[in-house]
This record gives sequence, structure tokens and C-alpha cells, in this order.
Amino acid sequence: MINDFGYGIIPMPYSKQQNEQNNNDPNKILSSNIKDKEIEKEATIEKEKLQIELEKCQFQVSEIQNHLSISNKRNNELKNQLENVNQYNIQLKTELSEAKAEIEKLNNKLSKIKSQGDKNDIFDCFNQ
Repeated sequence: MINDFGYGIIPMPYSKQQNEQNNNDPNKILSSNIKDKEIEKEATIEKEKLQIELEKCQFQVSEIQNHLSISNKRNNELKNQLENVNQYNIQLKTELSEAKAEIEKLNNKLSKIKSQGDKNDIFDCFNQ
């Protein structure tokens, strides 16, 4: 090897030479390739397992979304029914108030007739 100044050869340290020789050893290269293939095979198997797990999770999410959709529809139906019941209650309260007002009106007429003392006029309130 030539140094930075272009003079002579700088010897390579022994440990570095040994590493380069070991890296070029055909048995080590073959062993390394086998290990790489085993690692790749394990990674592929793990990837397939994860893919299956992902598909299961996606199916579960789909099922949950379906149940949620059904629940939301039912909830909306119940809200509509409740709104209808509330409207009907308002209508009944209005009719009850009107009936109470009519009863009060008739009671006032009856009291007025009783205070006059004329028993024949009691039926007159219904004719008016």
C-alpha cells in the first residue's frame, strides 16, 4: 500500500490480514449464506404469521363496525320513537289543559246557577 505522501508501502496489521483471509474463506461464505437464508426463511414465516394475524384483526374490526352500524340504526329508531312519544305527551298535556279549562268554565257556571237558587236554570248552562 502507498501512504498519503506516495512513498513506500505501509504494511497491513496482522489482525486485519487475518480478518480479510477469514472473510474470503469459502466455508465461512457458505456458512454465512446458509445463515442468511435461514434468517430470511424465519423472517418470511414471521411475516406470514403477522399477515394472518392482521387479517384476523381486520375481520374483527369489520364485525365490530357492522355491530356498531346496527346499534346506531337502532339508536336512531329509538330516538325517533322517543321524539314521537314526547310530541304525543305535549299533545295530551294541551288537551288536558283545555279539558281542565272547560271543566272550570262549567263549574263556574254551575256555581253561578246554584248561587241564584233557580233549579231550572242548571240545565241552561249546557244549552249555551
